[in-house]
Parts: sequence; structure tokens; C-alpha cells
Amino acid sequence: MSALHAVKKLSKLRPVLLRAPTCNFARALVPGVLSGCQDKRHVQVVSAAQRALMHVLHACGDGDEPRVPTEQLGAEHATACADFLRGSTYKRIKPLESEAEHSDEDPC
Repeated sequence: MSALHAVKKLSKLRPVLLRAPTCNFARALVPGVLSGCQDKRHVQVVSAAQRALMHVLHACGDGDEPRVPTEQLGAEHATACADFLRGSTYKRIKPLESEAEHSDEDPC
């Protein structure tokens, strides 16, 4: 859980790290987050992983619109991310972004 929260915080505070083509942070982070999304044994882990994936994909995009970093991911992971964005889970959790979620954003 703490690793997923760290991924989410990194995505929110330093999105440029995920957008930079020379940094392969998306390649390193997305497979672990996707495995958390598929761990149906623990509801809290699945929920944290889905929120982390949402923030990672938003950081890979322009901040407003999410983007699957296909140039950094393999076909299987890119497909899973695209399915996540098209699915009902993403549409359900996106509007749940509360003011408390914005409290850890960098003021600069």
C-alpha cells in the first residue's frame, strides 16, 4: 500500500519525470501498479492501485487528459492501461478526486 501511495505522490508532485522520454519511470512503475489492480484478494490494494494508475496515466499525459505511454510499455501493459481508461472503473474513480487529494501538491 505504501509503495502505491508513493507512486501516486510521485505522479502528482513530479509528473515531468513520467513524461520525459529519456526517463523510463513509466516502464518501471506501471507493471507493479497493474499487478496491484489485479490482486482481487485485498480490496484496499486494488483501490489504491487503481488510483495510482489513474495518477500515473494523467502524469504521462498533459495533466488534464491521461495518456498511455506506449513507447515505454510493452504491448500487454499498454493494452491493460488502455482498457483501464476505457473501462467503468476509471470513469467511477476520476470524479472522486477530493480536495484532500490536492493537499500534497507542490505549491510551486
